[in-house]
Amino acid sequence: MLPFPGYLAGFFAGEASSARRFAFRVALPVLRPVIERSMQIDDTTAEVGRRKTLEAFDRLEHELGPAGYLVGDRFTVADLTAAALFSPLVRPPEFPYRAPEPPPASVQRWRDALSGRRGWQWVIDVYRRHRGHSAEVAA
Repeated sequence: MLPFPGYLAGFFAGEASSARRFAFRVALPVLRPVIERSMQIDDTTAEVGRRKTLEAFDRLEHELGPAGYLVGDRFTVADLTAAALFSPLVRPPEFPYRAPEPPPASVQRWRDALSGRRGWQWVIDVYRRHRGHSAEVAA
């Protein structure tokens, strides 16, 4: 998402004041090379990340038991962890952080390509059944 500073600012600073979102967006082009270098982000590592995401969905789908959970027949920390790790990509309705809409076309194509997977639907179902509504107290 680094190539999309406006979307990234909305994704990570969406709850901040408009001044902070603006500052975040203005700083991103300056910070982008530093972030890419420090996190070793390039076309090759991005492709590795995409491949690992597919492998993670494969593993999740393989590990799901007959009851629809990863361990036994009830919700466990394993389900919580897996659903939480996939949630920024899947963004189930109960996910507490709103991403700006619409996402960049390339991000949406990636999400569309994955959205038919059993694991994608599992994340949505886990959030629907077990996340509930946020208990956050408005300031």
